Amino acid sequence: MNQVEYISYGGGTPSLALIILNIKGEIKPITGRKKVDEIIFSDTGWEKRKTIEQLELHKEYVEKHGLKMSIVKSDLGNLDKQTINAINSTEKNSTDKFVHIPFFKFNDLESSEYYGTPTMQRRQCTNHFKIKPINDYLRNKYGKIGHIAQLGIHIDEIHRVKDARNKKDTNRYPLVDLNLTRQDCINIVKESGLPVLPKSGCVGCPFMNSKVFINMANNKKDDDFDRAVAVDEEIRKIGGYVWREMKPLKTLRENIQSQMFNLDDDLDDGCDSGYCFI
Repeated sequence: MNQVEYISYGGGTPSLALIILNIKGEIKPITGRKKVDEIIFSDTGWEKRKTIEQLELHKEYVEKHGLKMSIVKSDLGNLDKQTINAINSTEKNSTDKFVHIPFFKFNDLESSEYYGTPTMQRRQCTNHFKIKPINDYLRNKYGKIGHIAQLGIHIDEIHRVKDARNKKDTNRYPLVDLNLTRQDCINIVKESGLPVLPKSGCVGCPFMNSKVFINMANNKKDDDFDRAVAVDEEIRKIGGYVWREMKPLKTLRENIQSQMFNLDDDLDDGCDSGYCFI
């Protein structure tokens, strides 16, 4: 085997549609083999509850059709716990260099929270909690060979199409090649008989828009919002915010205006492709 080809599954509708099309034979591996070698989900430990709840169903579906799904995790543990531990261990030095999520921070920490220019910090979570765990798994299992990743990015987000970082690796975008939209992906999942999924992603991802956080705050069916707030409160120790509005997330449940928005899972800026914002 000169290369291993896998589907990077993000837990959302587009990457599920990618799996379905592979099973139906409408997308074929470029290795020449009959099927992809792996379907891999990298669990950050801070994923939405619905994403994790659906994993077993999808794993059964995949295995029923003769494919293998593996779940991997970072050797750093869960992203939320790593973030909290990093903040508390570096607080004395007033540094955030070990915090992987790209939270927002005012440039001038002496300013009132209503002044100054907020900037997003460096994003390292994608590499350490998504890409690296998958690459480590593949290297340990298959050795030092090239990786071909099928990513569930559709034509509506063609701006996310990028070459692989390693020259011996290849990123494939079959949904883009087939000119499929997100709605096309939804239709493919519906036709398969599987439930259509909300967009996946970490519960406190700073890339998510305000409406997503507002709807999470109004949703009492799970603890996603509480898990996002737990990290946001810790980030305040180093002058940061998860929410781009530069306000504590917990205020969304205290503000009656948040009731203006109806629950709508499809508002989410997620990472359905398997690599968030690659």
